[in-house]
Amino acid sequence: MLIPNGTETEAFHEYCMKAYEIRLVKVRIEFLINRKKIEKSGNNRASVLIIFKKHDRKFPRLRPFHHKEKDSYIC
Repeated sequence: MLIPNGTETEAFHEYCMKAYEIRLVKVRIEFLINRKKIEKSGNNRASVLIIFKKHDRKFPRLRPFHHKEKDSYIC
């Protein structure tokens, strides 16, 4: 699940902290429709990728999600 980085919210702590893994997205994500960039797409905040799967850990694994050669991601 790709969501805005709102770690201060109650919902984040209620649901996302039960995830298997949380990946922090370092750069802004841009979106395309028919291979054309959507103007004003994305979010003004950073994003996180939440991965849910069965696990027995108390807290999710926290990892960076970035690409050294790019300054933005296109979805």
